[in-house]
Amino acid sequence: MMVPVDDMFDGVYHMDPDDLDDMHCEVAARPGISKENAEAIVYYDKVETVKELVSFLNEHAKIIYV
Repeated sequence: MMVPVDDMFDGVYHMDPDDLDDMHCEVAARPGISKENAEAIVYYDKVETVKELVSFLNEHAKIIYV
């Protein structure tokens, strides 16, 4: 099943922002992305769409592994 990148977590999936924070931690842990320095990322606390979550995790990985 493909998930459209513009899907809004609250509108389409009816997710509470706290659930989204929990999901970020779970998704980030799978490839070994640490939660360290998450607030340094431009998308921190602003993720509302699937695309923004992917961008957040991508930028987070760059901070941790560079």
